[in-house]
Amino acid sequence: QGLDELPERRREIFELKTFQGLTNPQIAKNLSISVNTVKNHYYHSNKFLREYLREKTGAEFVGLVVIGHQLFVIFG
Repeated sequence: QGLDELPERRREIFELKTFQGLTNPQIAKNLSISVNTVKNHYYHSNKFLREYLREKTGAEFVGLVVIGHQLFVIFG
């Protein structure tokens, strides 16, 4: 659910990096944006998801694990 609340470009970058395993330069080239823009969007996506999960669960977020196209959340 949290992914659906990301702005479209941030969600796209998060999915390309997380699920498809593209590097920052590959994403930048594919989307015709700078590598720094990719890094910035990815950072803010992660920050949003951490805060979203903390708010929804009340638990402290530790990390994300991707297996196939499934995203699993690890709480501490």
